[in-house]
Amino acid sequence: MDLIIGTGTVTEASRDTMPATGTPGWATDGNPAATIPATDFPAAHYNMLMAEVIQPILDAGLTLDPANWGQLSAAIKALAKQAASGAVVGSPGVLATGDVAGAVLYYSAALAAPAFTYGSTTVGLATTTALTSALGNYLPLAGGNVTGDMDWGSKTAAGTVTHRFWSAGPPTTGDATPDATLTVTGGTPGTANQGTVELSTGTFDQSGSGKVLVPDVVDFTTQGALGARVAEGRYIGSVLAAGSTNVRITDIQEDASGNLIVTDASGNQKTYAEVTQGVYPDGTRWRRAGPYLEMWMTLTFPDSGWTHITNFPVAFSEVPTAEFQGIDEDLVDGHVGIAGPAANYPTETQIQAVSLAVTAGNGSSWSGASSQVIAYVRGLA
Repeated sequence: MDLIIGTGTVTEASRDTMPATGTPGWATDGNPAATIPATDFPAAHYNMLMAEVIQPILDAGLTLDPANWGQLSAAIKALAKQAASGAVVGSPGVLATGDVAGAVLYYSAALAAPAFTYGSTTVGLATTTALTSALGNYLPLAGGNVTGDMDWGSKTAAGTVTHRFWSAGPPTTGDATPDATLTVTGGTPGTANQGTVELSTGTFDQSGSGKVLVPDVVDFTTQGALGARVAEGRYIGSVLAAGSTNVRITDIQEDASGNLIVTDASGNQKTYAEVTQGVYPDGTRWRRAGPYLEMWMTLTFPDSGWTHITNFPVAFSEVPTAEFQGIDEDLVDGHVGIAGPAANYPTETQIQAVSLAVTAGNGSSWSGASSQVIAYVRGLA
């Protein structure tokens, strides 16, 4: 499409223009019988028609090309597309104060995301700000409603993101009782998968999820399906092997005295006292079972005398019980010794032994020097 190329043409500045006065009318070939003359087609009218034709071509951003006879059609299509791109969508009939009519959504190459334009502002819909501004904090989805920011928070600053879900339709204004709440917090910017996910709900049903993978109990890298036997590696075993006659344990606790309280699958309880044993520096053997302390002390009588007082390696919390379990023979004097605790002994800290020997002729005397007796003592530690 182009203007006339030929002799007798003038520039745009010298072109004929339509007169400012006169009565507009329609053209006719005339009727000599009725003395009606034919219409004279002035150059100004031709110029007006050409201007109207080429103007859409120029408005569409095209350059006039005399070899292209389809430019008017192409211009109409381009202008129609531009008009559709600027069409207002979702605007109310009457805008409230501060409202701005929005434009149609489109994909922005610069933002690498869908974009939304309102007024002179264009925002990418991949950002939280864009969703908040363009969708007004409310996005209807099939099957329910999602409210709140659709982004999982800032990528450069730590924070907390909370999403609430209602299964029975959109909540009423101010409804603070969702069916489930998902909270993500505690992350470190730039560090992957270091945050905490909290799910608050009535029932968390994973029966339809196939299997849930958890880290291996040894290397914490290999994944395995969560199940009773996988859990065995993390806690005290309670799943019996096939054919086993053992009893499954369901609960283990410790009471205030340090005893172990074990409950089996039938609800039966048993108490087990902690037992430790050893030897004190003075050679006294000891054993502790629950709150009780037991000692086996070897007492050696002096070269002269028939009593022996010995301090316990550690004190008891109350007076213990004591008994003597044996005495050596005195080969020099031929005596067999018999020993027992002295009166008012033992105490919390000491024990005293009395030694008596019986001769072959049934006479009595004290045991010989260096005779030994073993004292067994038991009491609360």
